[in-house]
Amino acid sequence: MRSFGFHITSLVEQLHDRESSKLVAEHPPALQVVPQICGLPNLGNSCYMNSALQCLNAVPPFALFFRNLLVQSGEDNLISSYARLVQTMWSGQCSYNTVVELKHKMCRYAPQFIGYAQHDAHEFLIALLDALQDEMTKKFAADTSASSIIEKLFNVETISQVTCDACGKTGEGTESMKFLSLPLPDKSTVPITLSNLLDLFEKKEKLDGQIYCDSCEQIAGGYQKTSLGSLSPIIIVQLKRFPFDGTHRKVMTTVDYPLNDFDFYRSNQRKSEDLYDLLAMSMHAGSLASGHYTACVRHIGTNEWYYVNDNHYERITDLQIIYSNPKAVSLIMGCAPSTNDHNNVSHPSNTDTPTRMNPRLFMSSGENDSKQYSKNFYQNVASFNQNGVITLEQACKGLQVNGLQQLIQKAKKNATHPKQGLTQDEHAAIFLYTQDSPFYQQLNESLRQNNERALTAWYGYLQLFLNALHKLPMYHGTVWRGIPHNLKMQYKKDDERAPMETGPCLVSRFSVVGSSANSLSSAR
Repeated sequence: MRSFGFHITSLVEQLHDRESSKLVAEHPPALQVVPQICGLPNLGNSCYMNSALQCLNAVPPFALFFRNLLVQSGEDNLISSYARLVQTMWSGQCSYNTVVELKHKMCRYAPQFIGYAQHDAHEFLIALLDALQDEMTKKFAADTSASSIIEKLFNVETISQVTCDACGKTGEGTESMKFLSLPLPDKSTVPITLSNLLDLFEKKEKLDGQIYCDSCEQIAGGYQKTSLGSLSPIIIVQLKRFPFDGTHRKVMTTVDYPLNDFDFYRSNQRKSEDLYDLLAMSMHAGSLASGHYTACVRHIGTNEWYYVNDNHYERITDLQIIYSNPKAVSLIMGCAPSTNDHNNVSHPSNTDTPTRMNPRLFMSSGENDSKQYSKNFYQNVASFNQNGVITLEQACKGLQVNGLQQLIQKAKKNATHPKQGLTQDEHAAIFLYTQDSPFYQQLNESLRQNNERALTAWYGYLQLFLNALHKLPMYHGTVWRGIPHNLKMQYKKDDERAPMETGPCLVSRFSVVGSSANSLSSAR
Protein backbone atom coordinates (compact mmCIF):
# COMPACT_ATOMS: atom_id res chain seq x y z
CA MET A 1 0.00 0.00 0.00
CA ARG A 2 1.41 3.36 -0.99
CA SER A 3 1.76 6.28 1.33
CA PHE A 4 0.37 9.27 -0.56
CA GLY A 5 2.19 11.69 1.69
CA PHE A 6 5.48 10.31 0.40
CA HIS A 7 4.82 11.97 -2.95
CA ILE A 8 4.10 15.48 -1.66
CA THR A 9 7.38 16.90 -2.88
CA SER A 10 7.25 15.52 -6.41
CA LEU A 11 3.68 16.68 -7.01
CA VAL A 12 4.34 20.19 -5.76
CA GLU A 13 7.55 20.42 -7.78
CA GLN A 14 5.54 19.65 -10.92
CA LEU A 15 3.17 22.52 -10.14
CA HIS A 16 5.89 25.08 -9.46
CA ASP A 17 8.61 26.40 -11.72
CA ARG A 18 11.33 26.48 -9.11
CA GLU A 19 13.43 28.86 -11.18
CA SER A 20 10.82 31.62 -11.24
CA SER A 21 8.18 31.02 -8.59
CA LYS A 22 8.58 33.22 -5.52
CA LEU A 23 5.42 32.01 -3.84
CA VAL A 24 6.90 29.23 -1.77
CA ALA A 25 10.33 28.29 -0.55
CA GLU A 26 12.69 27.58 -3.46
CA HIS A 27 12.83 23.96 -2.36
CA PRO A 28 10.26 22.07 -0.29
CA PRO A 29 11.12 21.65 3.39
CA ALA A 30 14.08 19.34 3.75
CA LEU A 31 12.58 17.70 6.82
CA GLN A 32 8.84 18.14 6.50
CA VAL A 33 7.58 17.55 10.02
CA VAL A 34 4.46 15.38 10.07
CA PRO A 35 1.35 17.60 10.28
CA GLN A 36 -0.95 17.39 13.28
CA ILE A 37 -4.59 16.30 13.29
CA CYS A 38 -6.65 19.30 14.30
CA GLY A 39 -10.35 19.73 14.99
CA LEU A 40 -12.27 22.86 13.98
CA PRO A 41 -14.76 24.82 16.10
CA ASN A 42 -18.40 24.85 15.09
CA LEU A 43 -19.43 28.48 14.54
CA GLY A 44 -23.12 27.58 14.56
CA ASN A 45 -24.35 24.99 12.07
CA SER A 46 -20.96 25.23 10.33
CA CYS A 47 -20.29 21.49 10.39
CA TYR A 48 -20.66 21.47 6.59
CA MET A 49 -17.72 23.88 6.32
CA ASN A 50 -15.60 21.95 8.81
CA SER A 51 -16.16 18.70 6.92
CA ALA A 52 -15.13 20.28 3.62
CA LEU A 53 -12.04 21.94 5.13
CA GLN A 54 -10.89 18.68 6.70
CA CYS A 55 -11.23 16.89 3.36
CA LEU A 56 -9.19 19.51 1.50
CA ASN A 57 -6.53 19.47 4.20
CA ALA A 58 -6.05 15.75 3.48
CA VAL A 59 -5.00 16.47 -0.13
CA PRO A 60 -1.18 16.61 0.08
CA PRO A 61 -0.19 18.80 -2.92
CA PHE A 62 -3.05 21.25 -2.30
CA ALA A 63 -2.52 21.51 1.45
CA LEU A 64 1.26 21.77 1.11
CA PHE A 65 0.96 24.61 -1.41
CA PHE A 66 -0.91 26.73 1.12
CA ARG A 67 1.14 25.37 4.01
CA ASN A 68 4.25 26.89 2.42
CA LEU A 69 2.63 30.05 1.05
CA LEU A 70 4.16 33.22 2.44
CA VAL A 71 1.38 35.35 3.94
CA GLN A 72 2.21 39.01 4.36
CA SER A 73 1.03 40.80 7.47
CA GLY A 74 -2.16 42.73 6.81
CA GLU A 75 -3.22 40.75 3.73
CA ASP A 76 -7.00 40.80 3.52
CA ASN A 77 -8.10 38.17 1.03
CA LEU A 78 -9.38 34.61 0.88
CA ILE A 79 -5.99 33.20 -0.18
CA SER A 80 -4.21 34.51 2.91
CA SER A 81 -7.08 33.45 5.20
CA TYR A 82 -7.07 29.93 3.83
CA ALA A 83 -3.27 29.72 4.02
CA ARG A 84 -3.38 30.81 7.67
CA LEU A 85 -6.02 28.17 8.37
CA VAL A 86 -3.94 25.38 6.79
CA GLN A 87 -0.79 26.50 8.57
CA THR A 88 -2.51 26.55 11.96
CA MET A 89 -4.22 23.21 11.31
CA TRP A 90 -0.87 21.64 10.51
CA SER A 91 0.48 22.97 13.80
CA GLY A 92 -2.49 21.44 15.65
CA GLN A 93 -3.46 24.83 17.10
CA CYS A 94 -6.24 26.20 14.90
CA SER A 95 -8.03 29.04 16.66
CA TYR A 96 -11.68 30.09 16.62
CA ASN A 97 -10.77 33.44 15.06
CA THR A 98 -8.91 31.78 12.18
CA VAL A 99 -12.03 29.82 11.19
CA VAL A 100 -14.24 32.91 11.59
CA GLU A 101 -11.88 34.90 9.35
CA LEU A 102 -12.02 32.27 6.62
CA LYS A 103 -15.80 32.08 6.65
CA HIS A 104 -16.05 35.87 6.57
CA LYS A 105 -13.80 36.05 3.50
CA MET A 106 -15.64 33.17 1.85
CA CYS A 107 -19.01 34.86 2.29
CA ARG A 108 -17.79 37.75 0.13
CA TYR A 109 -17.76 35.32 -2.80
CA ALA A 110 -20.68 33.14 -1.78
CA PRO A 111 -23.20 35.18 0.25
CA GLN A 112 -25.48 32.15 0.57
CA PHE A 113 -23.23 31.01 3.42
CA ILE A 114 -23.80 34.17 5.48
CA GLY A 115 -25.45 33.44 8.81
CA TYR A 116 -26.01 30.18 10.63
CA ALA A 117 -28.24 28.16 8.33
CA GLN A 118 -27.43 24.57 7.38
CA HIS A 119 -25.74 24.02 4.03
CA ASP A 120 -24.31 21.29 1.85
CA ALA A 121 -20.65 20.39 2.47
CA HIS A 122 -20.00 19.51 -1.17
CA GLU A 123 -21.49 22.82 -2.30
CA PHE A 124 -19.21 24.71 0.10
CA LEU A 125 -16.13 22.75 -0.98
CA ILE A 126 -16.66 23.51 -4.67
CA ALA A 127 -17.55 27.15 -3.93
CA LEU A 128 -14.32 27.50 -1.93
CA LEU A 129 -12.23 26.06 -4.78
CA ASP A 130 -13.97 28.37 -7.26
CA ALA A 131 -13.34 31.42 -5.07
CA LEU A 132 -9.69 30.52 -4.45
CA GLN A 133 -9.16 29.91 -8.16
CA ASP A 134 -10.68 33.30 -9.00
CA GLU A 135 -8.40 35.10 -6.53
CA MET A 136 -5.30 33.18 -7.55
CA THR A 137 -5.86 33.88 -11.24
CA LYS A 138 -5.74 37.60 -10.46
CA LYS A 139 -3.13 37.64 -7.71
CA PHE A 140 -0.65 35.31 -9.42
CA ALA A 141 -1.30 36.33 -13.02
CA ALA A 142 2.44 36.41 -13.76
CA ASP A 143 2.99 32.91 -12.40
CA THR A 144 0.87 30.36 -14.23
CA SER A 145 2.20 27.51 -12.10
CA ALA A 146 0.51 29.06 -9.07
CA SER A 147 -2.57 30.56 -10.69
CA SER A 148 -3.50 27.23 -12.28
CA ILE A 149 -2.81 24.88 -9.37
CA ILE A 150 -6.51 24.28 -8.64
CA GLU A 151 -7.29 23.68 -12.31
CA LYS A 152 -4.40 21.21 -12.53
CA LEU A 153 -5.32 19.36 -9.36
CA PHE A 154 -9.12 19.28 -9.54
CA ASN A 155 -10.47 18.57 -13.00
CA VAL A 156 -12.66 15.83 -14.45
CA GLU A 157 -13.26 15.75 -18.19
CA THR A 158 -16.34 13.94 -19.45
CA ILE A 159 -16.96 13.03 -23.09
CA SER A 160 -20.54 13.00 -24.35
CA GLN A 161 -21.39 11.18 -27.59
CA VAL A 162 -24.85 11.54 -29.16
CA THR A 163 -25.85 9.23 -32.03
CA CYS A 164 -28.80 10.08 -34.27
CA ASP A 165 -31.26 7.22 -34.98
CA ALA A 166 -32.23 8.69 -38.33
CA CYS A 167 -28.82 9.01 -40.01
CA GLY A 168 -26.50 7.19 -37.64
CA LYS A 169 -24.10 10.10 -37.34
CA THR A 170 -22.42 10.69 -33.97
CA GLY A 171 -21.53 14.05 -32.47
CA GLU A 172 -19.10 14.48 -29.60
CA GLY A 173 -18.55 17.13 -26.96
CA THR A 174 -16.46 17.49 -23.82
CA GLU A 175 -17.10 19.15 -20.49
CA SER A 176 -14.75 19.85 -17.60
CA MET A 177 -15.75 20.16 -13.96
CA LYS A 178 -14.03 20.10 -10.59
CA PHE A 179 -15.92 16.99 -9.50
CA LEU A 180 -17.63 13.85 -10.72
CA SER A 181 -21.27 13.52 -9.71
CA LEU A 182 -22.64 9.96 -9.52
CA PRO A 183 -26.37 9.28 -8.92
CA LEU A 184 -27.19 6.41 -6.57
CA PRO A 185 -29.72 3.66 -7.29
CA ASP A 186 -32.53 4.11 -4.81
CA LYS A 187 -33.68 0.61 -3.94
CA SER A 188 -30.58 -1.52 -3.95
CA THR A 189 -30.88 -4.28 -1.35
CA VAL A 190 -27.16 -5.07 -1.44
CA PRO A 191 -24.15 -2.75 -1.38
CA ILE A 192 -22.98 -1.57 -4.78
CA THR A 193 -19.44 -0.67 -5.72
CA LEU A 194 -17.93 2.52 -7.02
CA SER A 195 -17.25 0.65 -10.26
CA ASN A 196 -20.99 -0.15 -10.49
CA LEU A 197 -21.79 3.55 -10.20
CA LEU A 198 -19.34 4.38 -12.98
CA ASP A 199 -20.94 1.69 -15.16
CA LEU A 200 -24.33 3.34 -14.59
CA PHE A 201 -22.82 6.76 -15.28
CA GLU A 202 -21.46 5.56 -18.65
CA LYS A 203 -24.53 3.55 -19.62
CA LYS A 204 -26.19 4.48 -22.91
CA GLU A 205 -29.29 6.61 -22.48
CA LYS A 206 -32.18 6.48 -24.94
CA LEU A 207 -33.28 9.89 -26.27
CA ASP A 208 -36.76 9.77 -27.82
CA GLY A 209 -37.23 12.71 -30.15
CA GLN A 210 -35.07 14.92 -27.95
CA ILE A 211 -32.22 15.90 -30.28
CA TYR A 212 -31.81 18.06 -33.35
CA CYS A 213 -29.37 16.44 -35.77
CA ASP A 214 -27.23 18.89 -37.75
CA SER A 215 -26.42 16.17 -40.25
CA CYS A 216 -29.95 15.23 -41.30
CA GLU A 217 -31.43 18.56 -40.14
CA GLN A 218 -34.36 17.15 -38.21
CA ILE A 219 -35.49 16.38 -34.68
CA ALA A 220 -35.01 12.72 -34.02
CA GLY A 221 -34.40 10.13 -31.38
CA GLY A 222 -31.03 8.73 -30.54
CA TYR A 223 -28.62 7.57 -27.89
CA GLN A 224 -26.32 9.45 -25.57
CA LYS A 225 -23.27 7.90 -23.94
CA THR A 226 -21.07 9.66 -21.41
CA SER A 227 -17.56 8.48 -20.62
CA LEU A 228 -14.57 9.75 -18.69
CA GLY A 229 -11.87 11.70 -20.48
CA SER A 230 -8.69 13.00 -18.89
CA LEU A 231 -8.52 12.99 -15.10
CA SER A 232 -6.55 15.27 -12.81
CA PRO A 233 -4.43 14.01 -9.87
CA ILE A 234 -7.31 14.66 -7.46
CA ILE A 235 -10.89 13.57 -8.13
CA ILE A 236 -13.83 14.69 -6.01
CA VAL A 237 -16.64 12.14 -6.29
CA GLN A 238 -20.08 13.37 -5.25
CA LEU A 239 -22.48 10.60 -4.25
CA LYS A 240 -25.90 12.11 -4.95
CA ARG A 241 -27.89 11.02 -1.91
CA PHE A 242 -30.43 13.84 -2.30
CA PRO A 243 -32.12 13.51 -5.73
CA PHE A 244 -33.76 16.59 -7.23
CA ASP A 245 -37.25 15.12 -7.39
CA GLY A 246 -39.05 17.31 -4.88
CA THR A 247 -39.31 14.58 -2.25
CA HIS A 248 -36.50 15.80 0.07
CA ARG A 249 -35.64 12.15 0.67
CA LYS A 250 -32.17 10.74 1.25
CA VAL A 251 -30.89 7.70 -0.62
CA MET A 252 -29.21 5.43 1.94
CA THR A 253 -27.73 2.92 -0.52
CA THR A 254 -24.38 1.63 0.72
CA VAL A 255 -21.46 2.07 -1.67
CA ASP A 256 -18.29 -0.02 -1.45
CA TYR A 257 -15.09 1.71 -2.52
CA PRO A 258 -11.47 0.62 -2.10
CA LEU A 259 -9.04 2.57 0.04
CA ASN A 260 -6.24 2.06 -2.48
CA ASP A 261 -5.53 1.43 -6.16
CA PHE A 262 -8.86 2.27 -7.75
CA ASP A 263 -8.88 2.53 -11.55
CA PHE A 264 -11.49 4.94 -12.89
CA TYR A 265 -10.98 3.52 -16.40
CA ARG A 266 -11.72 0.01 -15.10
CA SER A 267 -13.84 -1.23 -18.02
CA ASN A 268 -12.40 0.70 -20.95
CA GLN A 269 -9.75 -0.50 -23.35
CA ARG A 270 -7.63 2.52 -22.53
CA LYS A 271 -5.33 2.15 -19.53
CA SER A 272 -5.03 4.45 -16.54
CA GLU A 273 -1.49 5.67 -15.91
CA ASP A 274 -2.19 6.08 -12.21
CA LEU A 275 -4.37 4.35 -9.66
CA TYR A 276 -6.27 6.40 -7.10
CA ASP A 277 -6.27 6.14 -3.32
CA LEU A 278 -9.04 7.40 -1.06
CA LEU A 279 -7.76 10.44 0.84
CA ALA A 280 -10.88 11.64 2.64
CA MET A 281 -14.64 11.43 2.70
CA SER A 282 -17.35 13.78 3.85
CA MET A 283 -20.25 12.17 5.71
CA HIS A 284 -23.79 13.29 6.47
CA ALA A 285 -26.09 11.99 9.19
CA GLY A 286 -29.74 12.93 9.33
CA SER A 287 -32.15 14.32 6.76
CA LEU A 288 -32.07 17.14 4.22
CA ALA A 289 -33.89 19.40 6.68
CA SER A 290 -31.81 18.53 9.73
CA GLY A 291 -28.44 16.82 9.67
CA HIS A 292 -24.80 16.91 10.68
CA TYR A 293 -21.58 16.66 8.65
CA THR A 294 -18.37 14.93 9.74
CA ALA A 295 -15.33 13.61 7.88
CA CYS A 296 -12.91 10.70 7.70
CA VAL A 297 -9.40 11.67 6.60
CA ARG A 298 -6.21 9.82 5.81
CA HIS A 299 -3.32 11.41 7.71
CA ILE A 300 -0.80 12.78 5.23
CA GLY A 301 2.20 11.67 7.24
CA THR A 302 1.29 8.41 8.99
CA ASN A 303 -1.26 6.98 6.52
CA GLU A 304 -3.60 6.36 9.47
CA TRP A 305 -7.30 7.21 9.28
CA TYR A 306 -9.07 9.65 11.60
CA TYR A 307 -12.70 10.49 12.24
CA VAL A 308 -13.19 14.24 12.66
CA ASN A 309 -16.37 15.74 14.13
CA ASP A 310 -15.92 19.51 14.50
CA ASN A 311 -13.49 19.91 17.44
CA HIS A 312 -13.37 16.19 18.20
CA TYR A 313 -11.17 13.69 16.41
CA GLU A 314 -10.17 10.09 17.01
CA ARG A 315 -8.11 7.45 15.24
CA ILE A 316 -10.07 4.84 13.28
CA THR A 317 -9.03 1.29 14.08
CA ASP A 318 -11.82 -0.53 12.21
CA LEU A 319 -11.35 0.39 8.55
CA GLN A 320 -14.67 -1.26 7.68
CA ILE A 321 -16.24 2.00 8.84
CA ILE A 322 -14.60 3.63 5.84
CA TYR A 323 -15.04 0.88 3.23
CA SER A 324 -18.84 0.83 3.38
CA ASN A 325 -20.47 3.84 4.95
CA PRO A 326 -24.03 4.83 4.03
CA LYS A 327 -23.32 8.33 5.35
CA ALA A 328 -20.62 9.06 2.74
CA VAL A 329 -21.60 11.93 0.44
CA SER A 330 -18.25 12.96 -1.07
CA LEU A 331 -15.07 10.99 -1.73
CA ILE A 332 -11.71 12.67 -2.31
CA MET A 333 -9.50 10.40 -4.42
CA GLY A 334 -5.85 11.09 -5.17
CA CYS A 335 -3.34 9.43 -7.47
CA ALA A 336 0.33 9.11 -6.62
CA PRO A 337 2.93 9.42 -9.41
CA SER A 338 3.58 6.18 -11.29
CA THR A 339 6.93 4.49 -10.90
CA ASN A 340 7.91 5.36 -14.46
CA ASP A 341 7.24 9.09 -14.28
CA HIS A 342 9.94 11.67 -14.82
CA ASN A 343 10.67 11.91 -11.12
CA ASN A 344 11.15 8.14 -10.82
CA VAL A 345 9.73 8.17 -7.31
CA SER A 346 9.40 4.77 -5.67
CA HIS A 347 6.29 3.68 -3.81
CA PRO A 348 7.17 2.90 -0.19
CA SER A 349 5.37 0.36 1.90
CA ASN A 350 3.15 1.39 4.78
CA THR A 351 6.09 1.01 7.14
CA ASP A 352 8.31 3.43 5.24
CA THR A 353 8.88 6.98 6.33
CA PRO A 354 5.89 8.87 4.90
CA THR A 355 7.79 12.03 4.06
CA ARG A 356 10.21 12.33 1.19
CA MET A 357 13.47 13.94 2.21
CA ASN A 358 15.26 16.69 0.33
CA PRO A 359 18.54 15.13 -0.84
CA ARG A 360 20.24 18.51 -0.49
CA LEU A 361 20.01 18.12 3.27
CA PHE A 362 23.18 16.08 3.25
CA MET A 363 26.38 16.07 1.20
CA SER A 364 26.39 12.76 -0.69
CA SER A 365 28.20 11.26 -3.66
CA GLY A 366 25.09 9.40 -4.81
CA GLU A 367 21.52 10.70 -5.01
CA ASN A 368 19.92 7.36 -4.14
CA ASP A 369 22.30 6.88 -1.21
CA SER A 370 21.40 10.36 -0.01
CA LYS A 371 17.67 9.69 -0.15
CA GLN A 372 17.99 6.42 1.76
CA TYR A 373 20.33 7.95 4.31
CA SER A 374 18.03 10.95 4.79
CA LYS A 375 15.03 8.67 5.26
CA ASN A 376 16.81 6.57 7.89
CA PHE A 377 18.00 9.71 9.62
CA TYR A 378 14.48 11.14 9.86
CA GLN A 379 13.10 7.87 11.23
CA ASN A 380 15.78 7.77 13.92
CA VAL A 381 15.28 11.39 14.95
CA ALA A 382 11.48 11.11 15.00
CA SER A 383 11.53 7.96 17.15
CA PHE A 384 14.33 9.03 19.52
CA ASN A 385 12.08 10.24 22.34
CA GLN A 386 8.36 9.46 22.49
CA ASN A 387 7.90 10.01 26.21
CA GLY A 388 7.07 13.70 26.21
CA VAL A 389 8.92 17.01 26.04
CA ILE A 390 12.58 17.09 27.01
CA THR A 391 14.70 20.04 28.10
CA LEU A 392 17.61 21.41 26.12
CA GLU A 393 19.96 20.00 28.76
CA GLN A 394 18.45 16.53 28.33
CA ALA A 395 18.52 16.85 24.54
CA CYS A 396 22.25 17.66 24.57
CA LYS A 397 23.20 14.97 27.07
CA GLY A 398 26.15 12.94 25.80
CA LEU A 399 27.44 15.57 23.36
CA GLN A 400 31.17 16.26 23.58
CA VAL A 401 31.33 19.98 22.75
CA ASN A 402 33.74 22.45 24.31
CA GLY A 403 31.93 24.91 26.58
CA LEU A 404 28.56 23.22 25.99
CA GLN A 405 27.05 24.14 29.37
CA GLN A 406 27.94 27.80 28.91
CA LEU A 407 26.42 27.76 25.41
CA ILE A 408 23.20 26.21 26.76
CA GLN A 409 22.99 28.78 29.55
CA LYS A 410 23.47 31.62 27.05
CA ALA A 411 20.80 30.17 24.75
CA LYS A 412 18.24 29.82 27.55
CA LYS A 413 19.04 33.30 28.84
CA ASN A 414 18.17 34.66 25.40
CA ALA A 415 14.96 32.63 25.33
CA THR A 416 13.19 33.94 28.41
CA HIS A 417 10.33 35.34 26.31
CA PRO A 418 9.69 32.78 23.55
CA LYS A 419 7.23 33.62 20.77
CA GLN A 420 5.28 31.72 18.10
CA GLY A 421 4.11 29.17 20.68
CA LEU A 422 7.65 27.94 21.36
CA THR A 423 8.73 26.70 24.76
CA GLN A 424 11.85 28.20 26.30
CA ASP A 425 13.82 25.05 25.45
CA GLU A 426 12.62 25.05 21.84
CA HIS A 427 13.50 28.72 21.44
CA ALA A 428 16.89 28.08 23.00
CA ALA A 429 17.51 25.10 20.69
CA ILE A 430 17.08 27.34 17.66
CA PHE A 431 19.17 30.13 19.20
CA LEU A 432 21.95 27.64 19.93
CA TYR A 433 22.13 26.69 16.27
CA THR A 434 22.39 30.32 15.12
CA GLN A 435 25.56 30.96 17.11
CA ASP A 436 28.96 30.59 15.46
CA SER A 437 30.36 28.19 18.03
CA PRO A 438 31.92 24.72 18.35
CA PHE A 439 28.36 23.39 18.76
CA TYR A 440 27.29 24.57 15.31
CA GLN A 441 30.58 23.47 13.73
CA GLN A 442 30.46 19.95 15.17
CA LEU A 443 26.81 19.46 14.25
CA ASN A 444 27.40 20.47 10.63
CA GLU A 445 30.48 18.27 10.45
CA SER A 446 28.43 15.32 11.72
CA LEU A 447 25.71 16.00 9.15
CA ARG A 448 28.25 16.07 6.32
CA GLN A 449 29.75 12.71 7.21
CA ASN A 450 26.73 10.62 6.10
CA ASN A 451 27.49 8.49 9.13
CA GLU A 452 24.49 7.49 11.21
CA ARG A 453 26.66 6.46 14.14
CA ALA A 454 28.26 9.90 14.21
CA LEU A 455 24.80 11.49 14.41
CA THR A 456 23.35 9.26 17.12
CA ALA A 457 24.41 11.58 19.94
CA TRP A 458 22.65 14.48 18.17
CA TYR A 459 19.20 12.85 17.87
CA GLY A 460 17.84 14.40 21.07
CA TYR A 461 18.86 17.92 20.09
CA LEU A 462 17.70 17.52 16.49
CA GLN A 463 14.29 16.28 17.63
CA LEU A 464 13.84 19.31 19.88
CA PHE A 465 15.14 21.59 17.11
CA LEU A 466 12.83 20.18 14.41
CA ASN A 467 9.79 20.25 16.70
CA ALA A 468 10.53 23.93 17.26
CA LEU A 469 10.87 24.63 13.53
CA HIS A 470 7.52 22.96 12.92
CA LYS A 471 5.78 25.68 14.95
CA LEU A 472 7.22 28.57 12.95
CA PRO A 473 5.65 30.28 9.93
CA MET A 474 7.38 30.02 6.57
CA TYR A 475 9.45 32.75 4.95
CA HIS A 476 11.05 32.71 1.50
CA GLY A 477 14.50 34.22 1.50
CA THR A 478 18.16 33.81 2.33
CA VAL A 479 19.64 33.88 5.82
CA TRP A 480 23.03 35.58 6.19
CA ARG A 481 24.85 34.35 9.26
CA GLY A 482 25.89 37.16 11.62
CA ILE A 483 24.95 40.07 9.32
CA PRO A 484 21.61 41.77 8.58
CA HIS A 485 21.76 41.49 4.77
CA ASN A 486 23.90 40.55 1.75
CA LEU A 487 27.32 42.21 1.98
CA LYS A 488 29.06 40.04 -0.63
CA MET A 489 29.16 42.86 -3.17
CA GLN A 490 31.61 44.72 -0.92
CA TYR A 491 34.20 41.97 -1.39
CA LYS A 492 36.19 40.82 -4.38
CA LYS A 493 35.27 37.57 -6.05
CA ASP A 494 36.66 34.49 -4.24
CA ASP A 495 37.65 36.61 -1.23
CA GLU A 496 37.65 34.19 1.70
CA ARG A 497 36.43 36.96 3.99
CA ALA A 498 33.16 37.34 2.07
CA PRO A 499 30.08 36.30 4.08
CA MET A 500 28.28 33.19 2.96
CA GLU A 501 24.68 32.05 2.82
CA THR A 502 23.56 29.16 4.99
CA GLY A 503 24.80 25.94 3.46
CA PRO A 504 23.11 22.80 2.09
CA CYS A 505 23.29 20.98 5.41
CA LEU A 506 20.66 23.25 6.92
CA VAL A 507 17.02 22.37 6.92
CA SER A 508 15.13 24.77 4.68
CA ARG A 509 13.03 26.04 7.56
CA PHE A 510 15.05 28.26 9.83
CA SER A 511 14.68 30.91 12.48
CA VAL A 512 16.87 33.85 13.31
CA VAL A 513 16.14 34.79 16.90
CA GLY A 514 17.67 36.64 19.80
CA SER A 515 19.99 39.55 19.12
CA SER A 516 20.50 38.70 15.43
CA ALA A 517 17.01 39.48 14.15
CA ASN A 518 13.37 39.42 15.06
CA SER A 519 12.10 37.84 11.87
CA LEU A 520 11.59 34.18 11.10
CA SER A 521 13.29 33.04 7.94
CA SER A 522 13.67 30.10 5.61
CA ALA A 523 17.19 29.23 4.54
CA ARG A 524 17.94 28.12 1.02
